[in-house]
Order: sequence, then structure tokens, then C-alpha cells
Amino acid sequence: MSLYKIYGSSAGSGKTFTLTKTYLQLVLSSASPHYFKQILAITFTNDAASEMKSRIIETLKELGGSEEGMSSKTKVTLAAIKEALPELHPQQLQDRAKAAFEQILQDYADFNVKTIDSFVNQLVSSFALDLGLPYNYEVVLDKRPLLLKATERVFDKIGLAGQEHLTDLIEKFALEKAEEGKNWQMLLPNLADFANNLFNDQYYNLIQKNENLKHADYLAVKKQINKYLKVTQNTFELIGRHGLDLLEQNGLTIEDFAYGKSGFASIFIHASKTDSDALNKVWEPTKRMIDAVENNKWYSAKLGTDKKAAIDAASTAIISWFNSLMDFLKKEKPKYLLLKEVRNYLDNLALLGEVRDEFGKLLMENNMAYITDFNRRINKIVAEEPVPYIFEKLGERYNHILIDEFQDTSDIQYFNLLPLIENALSKNYFNMLVGDPKQSIYRWRGGKVELMIYVLNQNTDALKSNDLLSDNQRFSIDYTTAQVEKVNLQKNYRSKREVIAFNNDFFTKLADQSPEEIIKLAFENKTQETHEGTKSGGHIEMSLIENVKGEEPIDEAIWTLAQIDLKIKESLDAGYQYEDMAILCRKKGPQASVIAEHLISKGINVISADSLLLKNSLGISFLISLLMAYQDPKSKAKHADAILLYHRYNSIEFPTDIDFRNNDLNCWDFLQTQGVALDQKILGAFGIYQLTESFVNKLGMFEDNALLPYLFAFFDIVQNHIKNDGNSLSDFLQLWEQSKDSYAVSVAKQNAITVSTIHKSKGLEYPVVIVPFANWSTTPNTRSSFWADLEQTGYDELNTGTNILKATPLPYKKTLEQTLISDQYQTELEFTKLEAFNILYVAFTRPVDRLYVLALAPRSSENSTYNYLKNFVVQNGIEGIDNKYLISEGEANTSKKTEESENESHIINKINSRENLGKLKLKSNLDKVFNEQNQRDQGNLIHTLFSEIGMATDLDQAIQKLQFDGLILEVEKAELKAEAEKILQSPDLKHLYSGNILVENERDILVKDADISRPDRVVYQKNKVTIIDYKTGKKQNSHKTQIQHYGELYRQMGYTDVDLLLIYLNPLEIVRV
Repeated sequence: MSLYKIYGSSAGSGKTFTLTKTYLQLVLSSASPHYFKQILAITFTNDAASEMKSRIIETLKELGGSEEGMSSKTKVTLAAIKEALPELHPQQLQDRAKAAFEQILQDYADFNVKTIDSFVNQLVSSFALDLGLPYNYEVVLDKRPLLLKATERVFDKIGLAGQEHLTDLIEKFALEKAEEGKNWQMLLPNLADFANNLFNDQYYNLIQKNENLKHADYLAVKKQINKYLKVTQNTFELIGRHGLDLLEQNGLTIEDFAYGKSGFASIFIHASKTDSDALNKVWEPTKRMIDAVENNKWYSAKLGTDKKAAIDAASTAIISWFNSLMDFLKKEKPKYLLLKEVRNYLDNLALLGEVRDEFGKLLMENNMAYITDFNRRINKIVAEEPVPYIFEKLGERYNHILIDEFQDTSDIQYFNLLPLIENALSKNYFNMLVGDPKQSIYRWRGGKVELMIYVLNQNTDALKSNDLLSDNQRFSIDYTTAQVEKVNLQKNYRSKREVIAFNNDFFTKLADQSPEEIIKLAFENKTQETHEGTKSGGHIEMSLIENVKGEEPIDEAIWTLAQIDLKIKESLDAGYQYEDMAILCRKKGPQASVIAEHLISKGINVISADSLLLKNSLGISFLISLLMAYQDPKSKAKHADAILLYHRYNSIEFPTDIDFRNNDLNCWDFLQTQGVALDQKILGAFGIYQLTESFVNKLGMFEDNALLPYLFAFFDIVQNHIKNDGNSLSDFLQLWEQSKDSYAVSVAKQNAITVSTIHKSKGLEYPVVIVPFANWSTTPNTRSSFWADLEQTGYDELNTGTNILKATPLPYKKTLEQTLISDQYQTELEFTKLEAFNILYVAFTRPVDRLYVLALAPRSSENSTYNYLKNFVVQNGIEGIDNKYLISEGEANTSKKTEESENESHIINKINSRENLGKLKLKSNLDKVFNEQNQRDQGNLIHTLFSEIGMATDLDQAIQKLQFDGLILEVEKAELKAEAEKILQSPDLKHLYSGNILVENERDILVKDADISRPDRVVYQKNKVTIIDYKTGKKQNSHKTQIQHYGELYRQMGYTDVDLLLIYLNPLEIVRV
């Protein structure tokens, strides 16, 4: 048996079971109950470490008892252990398991199942003196505050004696940003963001190559590059003028040549210009230029004889001139294109070194150590010191190394763990790595999927290509990789047969159609098998829609939310509950937040770590902006923010007549024009809570049902701050800025839909999965950058004489394909595409039973996941009906009885606030529906009543709410109920108030550049939408026009079967439109 196994574990293939079984097998192979201390299991998240620890302890406990009391999972584990350890009698296994269980509980600190960060911290503690760390150092987990402070300290050097170079650099950089139209005042936070590169393992090796460069070196390189670019442009212009002289000498003009300015003669125009853009237009000759030179197609037949003769006579000289220009461009193009991009990053690079130095000083001054830096410090020792020295300092000896999620390991992490694996193998101890290249989705955090691919394929040359590796590490790579045995976990124990078959088919086609070798290697183990217990009845469906030229563009958010509602309804009808469902988004932020808020507004509980963050709520952002403007009344920017957020929160198009350059700009005056009166004198007497409450009350925010959970969570934060830290608004706003990434709405987890990112769903499973917005790009964001190695270029302009610029960030520009770093650029494109595919794979392999995919074609769908989804259904001959492509129709859920949840409705009428100290002013909300003329109008009462009714069973509660709100009296309840029941029990209508339906009452429809539309009631049935509008008074043509407009909006969302009903109240009459 091989002592070094690497398990390729596709999704749902029993990875955790394999790790747990292997760990227990190693523990029970020894007669010593202490043997668990010699096993190190590395995971990459605290949750994964906790889960594995729990699984090991629970299984050991059961193994130490009788087999009759074991769970089915433990029985399977026991069978596998018996097969691996046949020499042990069952009683021996039981005794060893019991002893190991008890010993782990006694020596829990030696139970070495931990995250990579936890293990590294342990190592650093042992190496503190060697690493130059202070005694009793504090571990820094969040670098952002220190990074900002370090950047501030760099800026504080401006104007100081001896800092002339740095001062000049910052001033020049600020001026350049101003000339580019950018806000130079954002330089500090932007530089702090750029400095994050210092801590990204993905680029650590490249950043280290510039370690010895100072800002003076970067200035020297910039000067040399500028000189080269200028000389190149001047030479280009000079050659161009020679061409124009050639024309003039022969009595020719641009118009004499075929196609004029768009033909061969365009080369004369571009070549004679002095701007750098002219160079970019003639790097490659056009077809017409080549046609003229190679086939003598210089002019049209209509040209005069004299002109033709003049061109023929000059053609040899023109061709010679043209060839000399092309030779010049061919020679200089790779260098010019690359150095032009390098120049744009030199100021940032110069400042990056300064920030790095200040960051290090801050750590030392405050007795701190940053956790991400630990791996780098250890790497320096591991690279040079022999293995026994490490274990002597560590004070422990690990016989077995088990590493989980190997595909997300960074190269530094792997090379630091490699000596441990090498040592264990040299003593004939078993080691294992587990991972799946198809699930590598953390490249942005330093994870390198290629490590696993290289180890799996025993590609030692690729593993050793890192320039910073020592001879010791290169030996370790050769020694360990030679002993690798590849094992694929082929069976899927998670999903139903149809889900497995779909993923096999989809990702096989995806890999086969991709020319990139790295994608083919990553998806080599792409096909999974079913097992004897695999069930059938899986449901797979794609909703794919495209904008039609000449028609109104589809609003992606509105269409997606409508589709989500339908898929939830379908799943409920199939016997699933909310708690069975997960909506998985590509990224945290607006998309997940919109979905979570939409579900909450419909009364559906939501579980979400990211989408329910308070900072993602427009309402809370608007509220914070008001508090900031109140706290800093002289800040024009804060007043402007408040005005902007008012429009965004209220979905109002921003007016063009507001002048933000006006020094008298004031958000309170603006709100006054919107009918919101906030008396500054009265507000001045309030504390934070009363101030916040007054804003919310005056702005009518309590009436925003979707915002209420966020408001109440925000009020809790305010109250806790007042209780713990006092009533200072300035202190509270500072706390908010520091902690806003952690403030979230707490929701009941009972029968709730999960809204999560795909990244956070990794390792989890759900009966029903909905993947919205499945149209992400497979190419890099053009506004982002990657680090490139410049050593291979050998350009003199990068050499200052004492130092050489060896690496730099570069933008994702196609022109880099024509430079000497084209291979690096292409590699980045390939890995970006692979990660886009991997995110699809993780999302598509989460469901047990049902998978719904929703995607609107982007403007350019060629480089998006939408293109691959659409190609799949086309290639498989799947016909779309109403943009829905049914790949496999699922069966109803019979695994558990669906219980109707009895959710209590807590009616929050109004939160009263103090408008004057010592007085409590109560405000009735009668004006929510009525004015003085129609307060007692029966039709309006019924209309209001039905806005509170989802199903017919809601009638009594809705009537109670109207009474609670002061809209009806006790004696009126019976009469109102009788009127309502006429509608609810009408043979033509009762099916729209009962059964398997999904309902939205008074749901806003946002249309770009148009007013908000709000139908009274929308009922979703299986493939049908019914729109209802309640009307009082006489019939009017405008009623039909209005509901027809609603119907058109829903047809634009992709619904084809739309019914329109006008229900006239008092007396009852139903009109179909």
C-alpha cells in the first residue's frame, strides 16, 4: 500500500467520510490511546475543523459501544476499518475505540484537527525568537485598520526634511490623478487598498522580487521609461513625415489612393501624428495596405492617367518606406506596449514599499504580528533548516499528515507543510491529501489549484518552477511526489440520479469544448457514478432569456425575482418546505441583498450571512448618511450623500437641477422641499436613539415592511452603544465604520430559505437549489490587475544600475498578448475561466433533488457562463417553453410530511417617538388610506382589507388589524366580513384566494425611467399569472388601460399566460379585460 495517497474527491463523493475513516483507522491501528497526538489533520475553515472533530468523537464513542446501538454511518465506518485492520479482533477494536475516546476528552488540546492558520500560529509560537517576534505578541486578524494607519504615516512624511523624493512622488501622483479626472483626495484609501497586494499569497513571490527597491529606484525607472516612450513616438513621427514628404515630392495627396483615408493612405495620416494613440492604430497593417503593397492595388480605375503614372513611379519608394515603418513597429511594438502599461503602476509601487515599511513598524511598536505573515516567516526557516531542527523546536513529532481542501492551498502553505510530509514518509508513515480541482474557487485569496494538478500528475518540474525555492525544498518535492498514489472517489452519495447525470453531461461538454489544458486537467475526474442507494426523481430546469432587439430591455432584477417566486411555489407544490431551499449567488452584495429583502417583504424567513448585512440596506445607508450630515453639518459631501441616498432609497430618478458645487447645499432644506420637516432646534435636544427614531418616523420608514427587520436591528445596535459607550453620536458613527461588516439582521432559522454565496455553500447540500444571475463573466474584470514577472524581458529601462524592477501589476488588456509577457497574460485568462467554471460546478452540485438555474443573457454573452448554459440546451435538443428549458422533470417530495407552519403575525402599528422633550405625541395612521371625505367609504375599506389578505383564511386576522389600526369599529366587523366573503366565496374568484398559489399584494414594479407600478394583487399559479385590481365607484376606461399596462409589464418579465381582472366593489362586479 502506498504511504502517500491523494484523493480526488468530487462533490458529494464522501470526502469527510474518507477523512474520518482514515483518521480513525490510524488511531485504532495503535494499541496506545495516546496515538491520536501523532496525527495532524489540516482543514481550511473553523467550521470544517469543528465538523471533523465532532464526527471523529461521535464515531469513536459509538465504536466503543455495542454494534446494535450504532448509527448506520458508524456501521459503514466500522466495516471499512475492519477491512483495513483485519488482524484486530472486534473486541480489540471496541476497547481501543473506547480508550481513545476517553483519552481525547482528557487531552483535548492535543487533538490536532485544526485549521491551517491555527497550526501556523502554533508553529510561530515555537519559533518566536527565531522569527524576531516580540514576547507575548498579539495576533492581528484584521489588517485593514493598521494598513490605513500605515498609509497615513507615509502621507505624514510629506514636506519633512529628507523626504523630498517621497514628497515629490506623492505630489506628482496626486496631480496625475487630477489630470486623469480622478479624485486625488481618494489617494490614501486607494493606496491602502492597493497595499493589500502585500498580503496576498498569490503574488507573494513576485512582490518579493522588488523587496530591495526604494522609491528613488521607481522614479528612476519611470524616468527611463518615459524617455524611451518619447523617443519611440518621435521616431515614429519622423518616419511618418518622411512618408508625407514622399507624397509631396511626387505631387500626390491622400485622396489619390484607393479608398482615400480608409485605404492604404491612412498609414500616412496616423504615422504623422505625435500622440501615442496613433501608434496603437498602425501596429498591424490592414488588408488594404497589404493588398496595395503585394498586389499593386494603389488606386481606382477612375483615377486620372497622370496621377496613376505618378503613383506607379513612386510605388517602389513608397513600398520601401512602408517596409521600414513596419520593421520599426514590429521591433518596438512588444516593448512599447508593455512599458507603457508598466509606467502607470510605478508610483503605486514606490509607495507600496513605503507602506510595507510603516506597516512593519506599527506591528513592532504595538507588540503585534499579522497572521498572514506567519507563513512567510516560517517559509524562510523551513527553506534552509533540516527537518529534525523543526521538530526539536516544535516539541512534537507528527507521524501522519492529513490535508483537506488541498485545491485551495497556497504555494507557501504547501511548501511549509512539505517537510512534515517528507519526514513522515521517510519513517514509513501514511499521509494523505484530499481535494478537488473542480472546486477550487479561492484563487483571489492565494489558493493555487495547479499545485494539486501538478502533484496528481507527478509534474515535479512545474512544482519546482518557483524561483524562491531552496535546494532542501526541491529535494522534498522530488522525494514526496515520487511516492504519490492517485485515488478517485467516483461515487456520488448526495444527489439524485438525474442531477448526477446532468452534471456529468454538462461538465463533460464544458471541458471538451474548452481548449485550455488547465481546464481539461482540472475536470479530468469529472464523471461521477451512482451508488446502490441512489434515488431517482431529480428535477433540473433552466430559465434562460435574452433581450429582443427593438423591444423594451428586460429588467434583470425584476425578472429574476419573479422567477424565484415561481420556483419557490413549484417546490412548495412538490412537497418541499422553505427550509429545504437555498438560493446561491455568485457574490455577496446587491444581488443577494435584493433577494433576501424581497423574500422578507413577502413574509418568508431568510437565513443569510451576507445578504442581511445592515450596510447593504439602502434604508440603513440613507439613515447613516443623515446622522453623518447632522454630526458634521459643514461637510458638503455628507449633505450630498444624504440627498443622493434619499433618491436611491425612494427609487426616484435623480434631478439634474441640484448643484453639488453649491456651498450652501443642505440636506435638511432639500428634505423640506420633499415635505419632510426636521426642526434642527428640536433635534438638537435629542440623544442618538431619539434622533434616529425621529428621522425614521418623519420619513415614513416604519411603513416599509422590508426595511423593518433592518431598522429594529439598527435600533438594537444604537441602544447597546448607548448602554456600553455613552450617547456620543461621533463615537457611534466611528463604531459603525469599524464594525459595519459584522452587523446583520438576526432572523428565526425555523423553516427559512437560505440565501448565500456559492463560496459559502461549499461543502453543504440542500434538497432544492436556485442559482440566480447565472451569467457571470469567464474573463477578468478589465478594471482589475494581475502581477507579472518582468525578468525575462531584459529591458534596460527597468535597470537603474543598482536595482532592477522585476515585477509589477498590469491591467487585463488584450494588447499584452503582443508583448513578451503574453504567456503570463494568457495563463491569467485561463485560470479566470477555470474559476468561473468551478463556481458553476460548486453551485450545480449542491442540490440533492432539484436544481433551478436563472440567467439573462448579458450584452456580450460569448464570454459568459450564459453562453455555455444556452449551448448545452441547444446541443441536447431541449426545446424552451416560455424561456424555460426542462432537462428532467422531478417527482414530488415524499421523504417527509410537509407541515403547514403556524407563523404568528405580530402587527407593528407604530413606534412612537418624542418630538418634544417631556411630551409624547400620538399620531393615528388613519391617513394611510383615507382622507376626510372617504374615511367611512365602504369600498375603500374593502380595498384596504384585501391588501392584507393573502389567502381566504387570512380574513379574520385582516379585519382584526383594521380594527387595531382604528379604521373600523367593533360593531362594523360583521358587516365588513360579509362583504369580503362575497368575493372570497365567489365561484369565479375563490380559486384565486386558496389552494396552491403564490400571492403578492401591492408589490412595486420598478421600470427604468418610469413611475412605479403597483397592482393590487398578483396570483402565480403553475404556468399562469392573474393580475387583480380592486376598484370603487363608477367604471372608467382608465381602469382597463391601467391593468393592461400591468399585464404588459409581466409579459416583459417572461410570463406569457396573463389574466387581467377588475373587481368593482360595492356593488360587486367582476370584469375580465
